[in-house]
Amino acid sequence: MPQSSEEKLSEILDLAAARVTPSREERERVREVVSRAASKMREALSKLGVRAHVTLVGSIARDTWISGEADVDLFVLFNRDFPPERLGPTVLEAAGAAFGSYELRYSSHPYARVTLNGYHVDIVPAYEIRDASELVTAVDRSTLHNSYLIERMTEEHRKQARLLRAFMKAIGAYGAEVKVGGFSGYLCDLLILAYGSFLNLLRRSIEWREPQLVTVGGVLPTMDIDSYGRPPLLVPDPVDPRRNAAAAVSRTQFHRFRAAAKSFLRSPSVSFFSGWGGRPHVPTASEVVGRRLDHILLVKFRSPAPPDTVWTQVRAAERYLVSGLEREEFRVLGSDSWTDERGVAAVLVEPYSLNLPPVVRRVGPPVCTDWEEGFLARHLKSDRLIAGPTVEGDRWVVLLRRRWTAAADLLAHLCDSAGMPKLLRGGSPEVIPGREAISDRDVADFVESYLFAGEPFAAGLVDP
Repeated sequence: MPQSSEEKLSEILDLAAARVTPSREERERVREVVSRAASKMREALSKLGVRAHVTLVGSIARDTWISGEADVDLFVLFNRDFPPERLGPTVLEAAGAAFGSYELRYSSHPYARVTLNGYHVDIVPAYEIRDASELVTAVDRSTLHNSYLIERMTEEHRKQARLLRAFMKAIGAYGAEVKVGGFSGYLCDLLILAYGSFLNLLRRSIEWREPQLVTVGGVLPTMDIDSYGRPPLLVPDPVDPRRNAAAAVSRTQFHRFRAAAKSFLRSPSVSFFSGWGGRPHVPTASEVVGRRLDHILLVKFRSPAPPDTVWTQVRAAERYLVSGLEREEFRVLGSDSWTDERGVAAVLVEPYSLNLPPVVRRVGPPVCTDWEEGFLARHLKSDRLIAGPTVEGDRWVVLLRRRWTAAADLLAHLCDSAGMPKLLRGGSPEVIPGREAISDRDVADFVESYLFAGEPFAAGLVDP
């Protein structure tokens, strides 16, 4: 007897749940890492004479983590009278004493990332608070988040949350960090509480419209939507309704999730939880990729700053460079930005044309109007005037020497200008043509990912 669609859906979800649920052995390994890391930090803090409480937060504490993806979040909680300027340095000093070395990261304060038995352990300073009214820094809410979810999530909720996390990771929408602009682990857990199950969330999300309000536990917004920045998705944080728990979710990720949800419900597959591998098949891509490379420029930077900082800076640099190009009439077909988190960052732009004619035509106001004098005075004094002013129809027209005729030259200029994010400004960044960039080992994968970008789940939205 043929398998019904509901039976197939249930079978895929059961298979996915089995894959993403940590085994007993994996849980034991993670427990050992948590215990050792916490013990090392407590000992180091004690030797420094620092009174603080070390506690586990995040998906491991809530048991919503997925197999193979255990990142340990240890918070070092200080009394509220501890000086804020000493939070980061104190935890970094203790982490160095406990583990010998660490990777510097940033949130509300500097924090340490260490590796123990193959697992990442983030060691984050925060204040110990009882409710949101005592908030000192943004990360202080994390312990409140932990308590809220642990008290309310059942075993079934945790299973559904693991499915949602795996789904978000597979479609590239998991993570609140700047490089993703997606759904945090906390938000995933809240959405499961709000909708009850993974499938119900997917079915309801197809109906979402911007700005979409989702409430958890009956907690309503405390402000109007504009006060939250009019986000695509508003989920008032149940421990602090002044905050949008979905603030990091970009419009792209909001709609990517909706499209993927519809695709999964229409064409369910375990790939939605494990990833598709490879790149989307585009029949004509090989024919045009060479010509596209001829229209691509890549700006390559060297920056030793912490990864979180570099992602913020390189995203800002992308916006600034694209804006600068378009201001000088280099229309941009597409752009992207990236860092390998080890010192290399890049902005890629694809203008419709890399070179423009040396002369630009400016159409001014109608003749015999209040605006003509200003237009004429400005251009008659300009050292860029090539021809005119002339009357064409009812308007004044001038021909001006274009300030920038080559996109590469303009990019080099913009990289050294005041509007460029300060950590990437100057430093002699390289402006590399697309054909050279695709052969540069530092950035080749990034260029390729831009050229062949596509949503692997899109095929599930059309009939075979």
